[in-house]
Amino acid sequence: MSESSPALSLSTAALQNNDKVVHFVWITISLAAGVACGILGLIGLQGVFGYLIAVACSIGVIRLKLAISQEKDSSQYFESASRYVTAHLFQSMLTFILFWTLCYNIVYVYE
Repeated sequence: MSESSPALSLSTAALQNNDKVVHFVWITISLAAGVACGILGLIGLQGVFGYLIAVACSIGVIRLKLAISQEKDSSQYFESASRYVTAHLFQSMLTFILFWTLCYNIVYVYE
């Protein structure tokens, strides 16, 4: 008989806190990327690529933080990695679009 590994006990409060922190990071990155793309005058697909670069950088920073703390398994901190990426990705996209258009209009339209 093979012994199965003990089930990992996860704290619901800790998981919710981690989700809130990641959501805050996504919104902050989206806000900064929107302001930067608007001020730089990026339009169309250039702005979308700017957003995707910011998203890739934020995912890299989160992965780097987990690697520095020598924790290879993110399931200790999040229920599902794909769920928090996709959920926060689309929510933060609206923040990006808002600040992108706002800053672009302030800098270039209302000169």
